[in-house]
Amino acid sequence: MKKIAVAVLSVLLCYTLYQGLTSVYDSFGLFDLKEGISKFTGIKNDFSPIDEAYRIFDGEMVGEHNVWKNSNTYYDGSYYSQLSPNEKAVYDCIADCDLSNLSVSAKLPEPVYFYSDSPVPTDEEMSGVSAYISDTYQRGVDALMMDGSRAFYVKLGEGGSLCRYEYRNIYQGERYVWSIEEIETQIVLKDCYKSNVQSYIAQTQNAAVRFKPTGDTMYQKVKSIHDYVVNTGSYVQTPYSEDAYGLLVDKKAICSGFAKAFKLICDQNNIPCALVTGIGVTQNESGEHMWCLVQMDDGLWYAVDPTWDDYGGSEYLLVGSDTVSSFSGLTFSQTHIPSGDFTGFGYKEFVYPTVADDAYLK
Repeated sequence: MKKIAVAVLSVLLCYTLYQGLTSVYDSFGLFDLKEGISKFTGIKNDFSPIDEAYRIFDGEMVGEHNVWKNSNTYYDGSYYSQLSPNEKAVYDCIADCDLSNLSVSAKLPEPVYFYSDSPVPTDEEMSGVSAYISDTYQRGVDALMMDGSRAFYVKLGEGGSLCRYEYRNIYQGERYVWSIEEIETQIVLKDCYKSNVQSYIAQTQNAAVRFKPTGDTMYQKVKSIHDYVVNTGSYVQTPYSEDAYGLLVDKKAICSGFAKAFKLICDQNNIPCALVTGIGVTQNESGEHMWCLVQMDDGLWYAVDPTWDDYGGSEYLLVGSDTVSSFSGLTFSQTHIPSGDFTGFGYKEFVYPTVADDAYLK
């Protein structure tokens, strides 16, 4: 089974280290994404209008703030549009990093407020806000990684990129009111790209730009991209194989490398394309897998799996959910089971485009 290794960033609160980052910022709380730090910064008596912001009180959210405000619950061209304003801020700060400084900050358009009974918030008092920051960060990163190749060089999971936040006291009355106004990310590069990350980025983009889709119709252009990806790469596991660089430059990739290379070329040519992750099922086994969806000139979305066509065929080119495979006798929806939970930890269920029932008519 051709598999994709799904990178996981989780955010867990601890007091002496950020699970993966052994540094202490004060006696109160380090937080991490498997990382993320909290730091007490002192009293400030300029109370903010918290009634209009996201609030956490005794571990529960209160008020009328909707964390899904300004986010879509359908796919309209990117997973970015399905994020809340704070999640979008995380996505943007990492995506826009020029790599001259690997420490970037996402200023939260909707600051987070919480309460404590003492000058040092307890674990219990921090639990709700920690969960919120964890979810916010993870969702932003998940969407970024699935929207394409903009940050393919970022290392996630154990030993990977860290996030941290600071909370400060903004009001002291019967209870202490604290605010979190930004989340900082310390980007860690994948080991294989550390030597010259800008060169790897340029090589990947140049390889995608150099290929020019051929044909007069949209079908012919999409097929030419499919055929190029299928015929360029071999299914081989390497340090680069999860990324578009692996297929387009190193000529070796696993399913995520095939899918991301296909999407990158589609993106360069303004062809709507979405990455999908889930389970691939054959007659003998099942495993984690990645494939693509393409929106064609009839307005409908169709599935493309360049990995499963790497023998040189086009069995999985612009098929519908009910298209039956000549190999397995199963429909595409039976062999490709999508999961909108990109990391598998329940942070968010992203919404995919709806796939047409039948294959695209040429």
